Amino acid sequence: MSHSKKIKKKHYPVYRQIAMNIHYFRRTNGLSKEQLAEKADVSVSYLSAIESPGSMKGLSFEILLDISDALEVLIADLVRKLN
Repeated sequence: MSHSKKIKKKHYPVYRQIAMNIHYFRRTNGLSKEQLAEKADVSVSYLSAIESPGSMKGLSFEILLDISDALEVLIADLVRKLN
């Protein structure tokens, strides 16, 4: 299954927010990238690309569900702005 998809420029801010939130919740939960990747059943390199705000790596809803489950947060928490 290919995870790469061209992201529309207008969606960049949302992907950037998701990347920052995944990083935040991963660190808050005391997980390394390797640990989160294993829990979410994705490769470490793919998780690194998702977590990097500059890479704008596309991801499926299913992958987002897997990551939110692994982090034990709602998908809404991965999309919203954290204060």
